[in-house]
Amino acid sequence: MAKTATLKAAEKRNETLAARAARECAEKRAENVIVLDLRKICDYTDFFVIATASSSPQMKGIIREIERVMAEEKCRVLSRNGITEGKWALLDCGDVMVHLFSAECREFYQLETLWGDARKIDWGSEFFKEQD
Repeated sequence: MAKTATLKAAEKRNETLAARAARECAEKRAENVIVLDLRKICDYTDFFVIATASSSPQMKGIIREIERVMAEEKCRVLSRNGITEGKWALLDCGDVMVHLFSAECREFYQLETLWGDARKIDWGSEFFKEQD
């Protein structure tokens, strides 16, 4: 029974982390911010946060803010990739992975299509609701 409560608490924490990362993207004016719930289809992470940045400086600023939020939440960033190139940046926070793309790279890689079986989550609401 304790494991069940612990698991539920961890899932809620991961939902909160994904929502906070998405909000940071939106507040820094990223476009097309989405959160994909991968819990039922992926065994190495729970959520993808995907957003489009219009420039390399914007992407770097968003990354800095998300890293600050993760530090506040006592969530360790396991790896950071692609940040200097400004085309596709990845922050691996374990159960939450943040993908920031340039418009061209997002169109090319189409993670939303690749992970088409994942539920899109309404990250702006207090409770995660499935988007239609």
